[in-house]
Amino acid sequence: MVAVEKQNNKTKDWEVKQSQSAGYGLYMDPVRILGAGIDVGGPVFNSTTGVPSGYTLVTWSIDGNGKATASYDGTLHLDDFFPGCGRVELRYLDEAGTVVDTVDGATNCPVDKAHYPYTESLSAAPSAQISQLEVVMQSSGDHGATWADVGSQTVSIGDF
Repeated sequence: MVAVEKQNNKTKDWEVKQSQSAGYGLYMDPVRILGAGIDVGGPVFNSTTGVPSGYTLVTWSIDGNGKATASYDGTLHLDDFFPGCGRVELRYLDEAGTVVDTVDGATNCPVDKAHYPYTESLSAAPSAQISQLEVVMQSSGDHGATWADVGSQTVSIGDF
């Protein structure tokens, strides 16, 4: 909904003068990141192709104070990844691409070379600065003591 309002100088109340619905609901971005034995995607994994068959969704929202956030609800797939560990990291970016905030997902370490899906929901506190989200797959060979980026995808609140 886009509205033009006028404030009454005496009462300080706001009055809607004109409004129009843009016809959009919550904005969502599909995310799928493919790697060697580590993938981000939907919950279904195709063992024949070795990749997730769907997408993770990043949902954007804006609160009443104009602060935005992006929520990740997806699955990290580790397949023949033993003895390594994997996780998802979210990097919230401003218009210039500068990191405003980060959120680290859980450390996931498979116990053998089988396929393991790890589903989680992540988000940061709403911010007036963020306009982009970089979803990053990370791997660790030392059970989470150090992490290396192995793939990423950046989505923007402004993409339609």
